[in-house]
Amino acid sequence: MKNIRIGMSGSLTGKENEMMTAHGLAIDRSRLYDDKRRKRIFALFVSIILVISASVVSMLVANKPLQASNPQDEIPLGTLYYNERDQISFKSETTIGASSGDVNSIAVGDIDNDGDLEVITVSYNDLTIWRSTADPWQLWDAYTVGDFALQTGTCVVVADLDNDGWLDIVAGDDDSNVWCWRNDHTPFESWGLPNRITSTAAMIPGVEITGLVAADFDHDGWTDVAVADNSIDGLNVVFLRNDQTPFSGLWVGLATGYVPASAVTSIDVADIDHNGWPDLVAGHASGVVVGWENNYDPFNTQMTQHLLCDVSGRGASINDVALGDIDNDGDVDVLTSDDAQEVYAWQNLGGAHSWDQMTGFSISGVLGFNATAILLGDLDNDCWKDVFAGTDDAGRVLTIANDHACWSDTWNATLLGYGGEGKVLSVGLGDLDRDGDLDSLSGHFDYSGGGGTCLSWQNVLMHRNMPFYSSGYELIGNAPNDGTVGDLDNDGDLDGVIARNLNTTTGEIVLIRNTHPGPPEYYYISVGASVKSVALADLDMDGDLEIIGGISGYLFVWYNIGSPWTGGWIRVTIENVPTIGYAHIRTGDLDLDGDIDIVVGCTGNPAPMIRCYQNDGTPFDGGWTMNGVDQTFPGVVVSLEVADFDKNGSLDIVAGGNSGTNKIVVYENDKSPFSGYWPRHDIGSMGVSSYPSGIVAADFDKDGDMDVAVSESYGSNRIYLLENDGTPYDGLWSTSIARTMLDDLWSLDAADFDLDGDVDLVVGGDVNDAYEVVVLINSGILPFSNIWDAQDVGAPNNRVLVVLAADLDNDCDSEIIALTVNARMYIYWNIGAQVSEYVADVSPGSINADDSAAILRIRVRPNGILSDLPAVVTRWCFEIYALDGITPLTPSEMNETFRSFSLYRDNGDLVWSNTTDSLVNSTTNLSGNVVIISVSASDPDAIVAQVSDAYFFFVVELQWGASIPGMRVYFDPNKWNSTWEGNLMEIQDLGKCLSVELTWATMTKEITVIMIPEFGTLLLPVIGMLAIVLAIRGARGRKETS
Repeated sequence: MKNIRIGMSGSLTGKENEMMTAHGLAIDRSRLYDDKRRKRIFALFVSIILVISASVVSMLVANKPLQASNPQDEIPLGTLYYNERDQISFKSETTIGASSGDVNSIAVGDIDNDGDLEVITVSYNDLTIWRSTADPWQLWDAYTVGDFALQTGTCVVVADLDNDGWLDIVAGDDDSNVWCWRNDHTPFESWGLPNRITSTAAMIPGVEITGLVAADFDHDGWTDVAVADNSIDGLNVVFLRNDQTPFSGLWVGLATGYVPASAVTSIDVADIDHNGWPDLVAGHASGVVVGWENNYDPFNTQMTQHLLCDVSGRGASINDVALGDIDNDGDVDVLTSDDAQEVYAWQNLGGAHSWDQMTGFSISGVLGFNATAILLGDLDNDCWKDVFAGTDDAGRVLTIANDHACWSDTWNATLLGYGGEGKVLSVGLGDLDRDGDLDSLSGHFDYSGGGGTCLSWQNVLMHRNMPFYSSGYELIGNAPNDGTVGDLDNDGDLDGVIARNLNTTTGEIVLIRNTHPGPPEYYYISVGASVKSVALADLDMDGDLEIIGGISGYLFVWYNIGSPWTGGWIRVTIENVPTIGYAHIRTGDLDLDGDIDIVVGCTGNPAPMIRCYQNDGTPFDGGWTMNGVDQTFPGVVVSLEVADFDKNGSLDIVAGGNSGTNKIVVYENDKSPFSGYWPRHDIGSMGVSSYPSGIVAADFDKDGDMDVAVSESYGSNRIYLLENDGTPYDGLWSTSIARTMLDDLWSLDAADFDLDGDVDLVVGGDVNDAYEVVVLINSGILPFSNIWDAQDVGAPNNRVLVVLAADLDNDCDSEIIALTVNARMYIYWNIGAQVSEYVADVSPGSINADDSAAILRIRVRPNGILSDLPAVVTRWCFEIYALDGITPLTPSEMNETFRSFSLYRDNGDLVWSNTTDSLVNSTTNLSGNVVIISVSASDPDAIVAQVSDAYFFFVVELQWGASIPGMRVYFDPNKWNSTWEGNLMEIQDLGKCLSVELTWATMTKEITVIMIPEFGTLLLPVIGMLAIVLAIRGARGRKETS
């Protein structure tokens, strides 16, 4: 009886128990039948429970996580992650100073040769130099150069007019005068009286000078001047010739003009047709832009004029014109602003079509205001020229970012400034703080009567790191002796030239055509002797590079006739001395006559071991004169470079020898380079057991003086630094060690690899170093006192004979070419970016429905310098796939599986916790299988400071009813998609895109979903069975009662 009562509520009294017992005795037979039935029902109930339990167990077993590996998808590297979005980043304006009137023109240059840029302005009647002695983002000191008497200054440029290595000043006024001031090397003391260089024979009195440029128009090595005015007489462009006495009397001028005549509003200078001679481009009030084609005799015969651009059909006048290669194809394009509120870019098709009328594209759209002054410059260090413009919109300035498409759409424009100044009359560009990026300047109208202001705009572009990537090597046949780079076909890309031996008696010159992003193409010039060295230079000033080759016994030139890939080379002999090896070649204009000369370091006999060869302007007619630089050079020349060490405007020579104490010697160019031996100055020594294998000249401490770096072999494997203190010929230079390596160093080059404004070094070493290609990083902090940090780049496992630094992909940073003794060429691509993101798969093997888990951990590292603004995580996009990693989840699967997605910032232990880690304030949107997490810019957890790391977790939360078998999550920090845009990092407060270092995308391992039915669904059969049992029990109770 007790078993029947199990589960009944309440208790029975003694009387009730007695009645039940009595009744039970009366019906004992039927009770036995009912007991059997109850047992059957109970057995059925237990069976159902067991079936349900088995089902659950089976489901749990079926969803046991797979033991999957965690591979990263091998996605090939592409191009730097910019995605053509605006990265130009400027802070608010800073006042440099106020002038006496309108700031009509701005020039930028290093007036005192100290490595810092000064700003030169002309205003009402003042010519002023602005100098920063401390922080360039504070007020600058003003130095008055002179005044314009009763006239108003309108234009200013700086140029070295007397070839003394110091910048002079040229300025025009509103009364047809052009003046020049000589820099006597004390620019902040006294300038003296200016020289007037225009005459009334060439200029109409009383007209305003509206344009001024400086260039060597006649290739005589002296800087000339072109002037434009606002007259309408048809002769409003004048070319003025510098006769080598620039500060004495009038310059001879040739007046020209364009018909139909109209006032010239602005001019600029560049080589439009790639023939090596500067041409002139002028914008007119009539709405046309005209090109003056240099005819090689610009001061005696009229230049040919070409209509290049025309906006007159829109009823517009040209406000300003600027020149530059906008689309990176090697041809100079045209930029114009007009008074119809638009900025146009005009495409130069190049070649035979250089002087054709150009097709223009409005890159600004209708602005709603006028761009009054414009300049082209790479404002975001992506190697594409952007636009900086002044406007008439209450003194604001405008940046227009080149989106790399150039000719297909409107570029992104950003208006800067608070609008409290008069309209902008002039603009300038220069790296004022020497941090590796271009800052901007604007000169303003005097709207208040208190003087116009000159403002500076600090470029706060975040700096980059410099990781290098190589996909392997190219076989180059035989061991190289030398190599160099240059644009052989004028397509805007640097090509390569390698000198190599074929055997002991014959050699070859290898031409490497840059077809990036395609593979390099190879072409060959056979040489019947061992090729020791090569160099490139435009010897005939026609715009094409020639090859100079040092052969055993011969010094050759290969004349480039304009078809370098189809045999377009003609060989000319410069010198033939059978006992000499022409081992090292450098080029430069030694005598400042406008033609490129040659310097050679030799091996063998007879002396001299250093020779220079004068180019008389007819380089292919045997017109070369040799002069010995030093009759008693100490040993064989093993390294050679040219640079202006004393800042007198002439190239000097530095060389290293392998005899005695292996001296480093500088030869002083006293401006008579082809008359006798050069004055010799010993500046350092490597020691008796060392070998100065490589030498470069660069300003390592940014003091305006060229220093020297030397690599060492057969010694202590050191990189020496020799500091030029500004007195290069007053004894030995101070010597320090940048770094010591583990094996011999065979080659050396220099470049600013990380674009921070400091020149770094790359060395090629030998096999006992773990990495034979290493970059030494110049931090800019006391480079002659501190050991430089080393960054390993590549391990060819062979001696590196040649290293070259060159920008091969036109992204503004330098790649490294390494040539090894086993005839291999390695290219290490500089894939530096402003932010690095490193992704780790931290997903579990399985996730229970209704549970959360961290799937990915992302390390964010800004690569800027300490003074850069922080980076901000703005948007990340994650893609969800089925277990196969291929099939995207459908929208319905996404909605049914996931309850939420979120980002957490790690607290420092690298393990996700929803209690100790910070939840990042964000919103989530879905686009198919893509989870788009947009972060609030105001959330401090999204901000990552420079020189620090931050870790973030991508976390998913599943629904109760998650029904998919499992998933994999894909994240590519570099991915861009036109539909959902893609991942985005920005610079704090400015909202400008940051580049992200190229890295492998990550696909997680398989993550199985443990599908637990919802609670109500699980208990429904149980509740049903209990209801049946209770109903049967109730029916039985009623029957017994009756």
